[in-house]
Amino acid sequence: MKRIILAVFLTALIGAVTFAQQTATKPADDPTKNLNLVETGAPVPESMRLGFDSIKAVDLQAMLTFLASDLLEGRETGTRGYELACSYAVSLLTQWGVKPAGDMPVQTFSGRMFAEPTAAAKKPERTFLQMVPLKEIKGGTSRLSAEIVSGTNMRRHDFVTGIDFSMQPSFAGKIKAPLVFVGYGITAPEIKYDDYRNLDVKGKFVLIVGDEPGKSNPESPFQKDAKLKAKYGGPAMRRMMMGGAGDRFNRIAHAEKMGAAGVILVTNVLENRDQQVKSSLASRTFNDENPVSNRDSKRFGLLHSSRRMPWESALTVNLSPYAADLLLAENGQTLEKLVRQMDQGVKSASFSVRGTHIDLEMTVDQQLIGATNVLAFIEGSDPKLKEEVIVIGAHLDHLGKYGDYIFNGADDNGSGSVAVMSMARAFAQNPVKPKRSVLFALWTGEEKGLLGSFYYVDNPFFPLGKTVANLNIDMLSRIPDASSLERMARMLNVDVKSDFFKKIRLDHFLSISYAEEMPAIRDAMMQANQFCGLDLQFRPGKVASAGGGSDHAPFGMKNIPWAMYLASMHSDYHTVSDSVGKIDFSYVERMTRLIYLTAFLLAEK
Repeated sequence: MKRIILAVFLTALIGAVTFAQQTATKPADDPTKNLNLVETGAPVPESMRLGFDSIKAVDLQAMLTFLASDLLEGRETGTRGYELACSYAVSLLTQWGVKPAGDMPVQTFSGRMFAEPTAAAKKPERTFLQMVPLKEIKGGTSRLSAEIVSGTNMRRHDFVTGIDFSMQPSFAGKIKAPLVFVGYGITAPEIKYDDYRNLDVKGKFVLIVGDEPGKSNPESPFQKDAKLKAKYGGPAMRRMMMGGAGDRFNRIAHAEKMGAAGVILVTNVLENRDQQVKSSLASRTFNDENPVSNRDSKRFGLLHSSRRMPWESALTVNLSPYAADLLLAENGQTLEKLVRQMDQGVKSASFSVRGTHIDLEMTVDQQLIGATNVLAFIEGSDPKLKEEVIVIGAHLDHLGKYGDYIFNGADDNGSGSVAVMSMARAFAQNPVKPKRSVLFALWTGEEKGLLGSFYYVDNPFFPLGKTVANLNIDMLSRIPDASSLERMARMLNVDVKSDFFKKIRLDHFLSISYAEEMPAIRDAMMQANQFCGLDLQFRPGKVASAGGGSDHAPFGMKNIPWAMYLASMHSDYHTVSDSVGKIDFSYVERMTRLIYLTAFLLAEK
C-alpha cells in the first residue's frame, strides 16, 4: 500500500501488531486471581544457582551494545548487518560450549568428484545456523484501466498509479473482469444484512467501501451495537480488512471466499478529499524520531511454502474516491450517494456495474534470499526425557536502515536476543542440567512475517511431538509505565487508585501471556518467582489464540503451549529512537533470570 494511504496503513499496522502481541483475557471476578506478587525472593536452589547468578546486567549491556550498534545497520533480514549479528551470536555460543542445532555444513566441490572419504577424514559437524530460503519481491509495476460501454459506444480510461490507485503486486499476470459494487463487503447474519445477497461475483472485481459501516448514522446497528461495531467496524476497521484478529470480520478474505477475482478498495468516501491529499503530503516530512514514515518495506516469503504472507492475500487495488465515481457514473451513482443510502436505510445497495470491465496488468521482480536462524541446545540429563525439549526463542532481526537513518532495535528485539543468549550461557555453565533438553533460538524474519519461526516448526531440530513448550521473548527492556496499570485496571474492572494497585512495583512488574491448556507453565512461573521477588500478571489464553504478532504464534498453530514475555509497548517502537541508551539493564536482568528459572523448572517436570 503506497503513497496516499500508506501513512494510515502503517498506523493501523502498528496497532495490529500491538493487539496481536498481547492476548486478551476475560475480566476475573477476583482481581488478584492472575497476580503473583512476591516482595522478597527466597534463595535460589543450589541446582540452579550458578546459572541464575551468571545472568548479569553488565553482560546483557555489553552484548546489546554491539547488537544495537550502527555497525549492524539495524539487523534487517537478508543483509550484511543481520549476518554479522548471527556471527556474533555463534562465536559466543561456541565459546560457552553450547551444542549446535542448525544445518549440516554444505558440501562443496574440492577438485575430485566422487572421492571416497579417508579413514582419517573428520566427520562433518552440525552448525549453529539453520538456512531459511526466502523469496523477495523486489518491486513491480501495475497498470489499471476501465472499459466502459454505453450503448454502441465504448471508452477506455487509464488510471494513474500513485494518484488514482496504488497496489503492491505479488505476482505477474493480466486480469480482465466485470465490476460489481458490493457496498461495505459485509455479510452480517446477526441483523440479516448481506452485501452479497443475490449477486454472482465469481471471477469478477468487487468494489468495496472500506469505511466504517453506519458512520454517518448514529442510529445504525453497526454503531449502536457494541458487538457489531467491534466485529464489522470500529477504530480497528482497516487492520481487520488487512488480516483480521479474533472474530473480527475480514472483508478482503470474505470477498476471496465468495470467488471474487480481485478487490477494489475505496476509503474516506465522506471525508474532504482534498484534505486527504494535503495530509498525505504533510506525512512525507522527516524528523529525527520517526524519519521515514512513508518508506517502502521489503516483502519476503518462504520459498515453496503454501503459507500465504499478508501481502499475498486476495488481489487488492486501492482506488481513490474520484476514480471510483468515474466507474459508477454510467450507472448514475456516486460513492457518497451510495454510502448515505446504505447508512440511513441499513440496507445493502449492491449492484452489478453495467457495462464496466476492469483491466489489470502486473509485473514483479523476484530474487532468492538466504537468511538464517541461530539454533543451539543443552542436552537433558535424563536418558529418556532428554528427547523432549523446551524452546526459548527471540527474533534477532529488526527493520534495518533507510538512507542515513538506522533503526537499531535495542528493545525490539535486541533485548530478547541477549536474554536468550544469556540463558544459553547460564544453562551451559550450570553444573546441573535439567532432565529435558533446552533449545535456544534466534529467529530471522520476524519483522517480515514470522518467517524464521514458521520455517522452524516445519523443519524442527527436535520433533514437534517432543516439543513441550515455547517461551518467546519480544521487547523485554522497558519498564512498564502507569498507563500499563491503567489498562490492566480497566480489564479487571478495578480502580487504579485502589490499594490493590499500590502494591505493584512497576520496575518489578511484568505481564505474561501464556497458553492455559498447559497449567504447568503458570505453575513454573509462580515457582520461579518465589526466588525472583517480582510482581507478575498472568494473561491466560488458548493455545491457538497466540496471535500473529510474534514468534510464539507458529508454535501455537501447531498446538504447542507457549508463554509470551513482552514488558511494554512505547512510543519508540519501530523508530530510530529505540536505542541502547533507553534500556534498563537491571530490569532485563530480573526478567531474564525469571525466564531462566521457569525454563529450568519446566524442563525438570
